[in-house]
Amino acid sequence: MKSETNTAKLIVAATPIDGDWRKLDSRLIEAIRAAKLLIAEEQKTGLRFLAAAESVDTPLRLLNEHSTDADRLELVQIVRETELTVFVSDAGTPCIADPDYRFVDLCIKAGVELKSIPGPTSITAALSVAGFSTDRFIFMGFPPRDKAKRKAFFAELAATKYTAVFLERPYAMRQTLEDMLVIKQPVSLSIALGTEAEQNVRGNVREIMAKVEIVKQAFAVVVSANNRYCET
Repeated sequence: MKSETNTAKLIVAATPIDGDWRKLDSRLIEAIRAAKLLIAEEQKTGLRFLAAAESVDTPLRLLNEHSTDADRLELVQIVRETELTVFVSDAGTPCIADPDYRFVDLCIKAGVELKSIPGPTSITAALSVAGFSTDRFIFMGFPPRDKAKRKAFFAELAATKYTAVFLERPYAMRQTLEDMLVIKQPVSLSIALGTEAEQNVRGNVREIMAKVEIVKQAFAVVVSANNRYCET
C-alpha cells in the first residue's frame, strides 16, 4: 500500500503529427529514457518510440479505443506504483478526440502528478491553413456512425455560429463529403496533415468534391461560421 505522499508522475506527451518516430522531440526522447513505463496506443508504434530513445528494455503497456474501464483502472494502479510513466499517442496529442481522457482523469483522482510535453494536433494544424477566423472556434470530434446522429451532426455544422473543426477516419471520405452537402458556407479540407502528401483544399463542398481525389487517409475539416452569424 502506498503512502499518502504519492511521488508517481505521468507525462502526457505529444508525438509528431505524421507519426514519424524519427522526428521525436529531444525532450520526449529524454523523458522516455528516464521513464520506467511507456504507455502507447499500438505495440508497433510504442516499440519504435522506445527504440528511438534507445530504451528497448522499458516496459510497454497499451491504451487505446479497445481498452475497457477495467483496463484503465488496472493501468492507473500500475502508474501509481511507478516513479515516471510517459503516455503517448500514435500521432499528435493524447486525449484529444480520444476516450482516454478518462484514464488521465483517473490518474489525477489517484494522486498522480501530471506533466505535459506539448506538441502538434491536427485540430490546430487544420485551422492554421484554413484561413477562417479563429477568435472563437469549436471542436466537434468525429462524426457519429449512427445514421440519425450523423445527420444531426452535419446539420449542427451547417448552422455553426463559430468556426468548427472535425476529424474523420481514413475510409470515410466519400460518405463524409456527401453528408457535408447540407453545409453551404465555405469549408477547408486537410488531408495527411504534416506529411509530404499533405493537401489542403478550400471552397464549398461541391467544389471540394470536384477537386479532391478520394483517398484512404485521415483528414480534418474546418467549417466557417454560418453567414447569418457573421458581422456585416
